[in-house]
Amino acid sequence: MEGKNTLQERPDVRIVGSGGSAGGLVGKLSIVGDGELNGDIDALSFKCTGNAVVYGKLKTGSLKLTGELVIHGSLEGEKLRTTGKLQVGGDLYAKASKLSGETIAQGQINGEQIELSGYNTVRGGCQAEEFKLHGSVHMDGMLNAETIEMKLLGDSRIKEIGGGQIRIKPSGGVWAVLGMFNNGGLKRLSVDSIEGDIIELENTEARFVRGSKVTIGPGCKIGLVEYIESFHQDTTSKIEQCNQIG
Repeated sequence: MEGKNTLQERPDVRIVGSGGSAGGLVGKLSIVGDGELNGDIDALSFKCTGNAVVYGKLKTGSLKLTGELVIHGSLEGEKLRTTGKLQVGGDLYAKASKLSGETIAQGQINGEQIELSGYNTVRGGCQAEEFKLHGSVHMDGMLNAETIEMKLLGDSRIKEIGGGQIRIKPSGGVWAVLGMFNNGGLKRLSVDSIEGDIIELENTEARFVRGSKVTIGPGCKIGLVEYIESFHQDTTSKIEQCNQIG
């Protein structure tokens, strides 16, 4: 009986063409066309093909977007998958997310698995178990994850990076050719500091790098490197000072 009542409290909402709906508890929420949602939304699933605006917070079990979605509040979900443009006015949390196209978050991005492709702007920082980037990112806060893999397409900027395994390099293959036509500038990352266990860097400019095993590949400019176990420097990179510690 309790389960039945719960289902009754979550009606499915479907918008086709152009329309709107109030906030509240929703079962399956589907938009094909243009939709406006007025108020906080708590949906079991959210699927949008087209354009949608949420004038409030969005909480959902799964989000699948093809098009553009603007959320004036925060976004929380178990599984997020987007292709297009996603704008979040607050924090973004997802257990697993794969965000492609352009993503703008005015707060933090947190989760277990975060994968970003395309152009990304994060006004806060990012906390994750696994972080992957294929594109460019501008992050005003700290990126902290156990594993970090960044393939750069365009100019990127992060305040600080901390983690276990950190690998940063320009994207290669067919993406390198496509990257010639993007408006992000050089495929380079600028960061104040990087700290981790295993660090492998290419095309990175940093004031400070500290790790156990540090490899400075081509195209880097580093102020100070501190390492514990091993260190390797490509001849094309510039390092002002390097010290073994511990």
